[in-house]
Amino acid sequence: MGTNQRDPVLPQHRGTLSVALIGSLAGQCPLPDPAAAQETDPYEDDLQLALYVSYELHYRGSPG
Repeated sequence: MGTNQRDPVLPQHRGTLSVALIGSLAGQCPLPDPAAAQETDPYEDDLQLALYVSYELHYRGSPG
């Protein structure tokens, strides 16, 4: 099964939470600690990106 233009690409991280989540999806590190989400500002890009990546994983998946 090849990659096509509809396959999402994992975005660049924007902070500690999103780097841990994206890294774990790429098989490079363990899942982030749930406490990290509580320490992240809900209005900054880091948590919003982590939520976006999680939703996209649920709906469409990601390459690899």
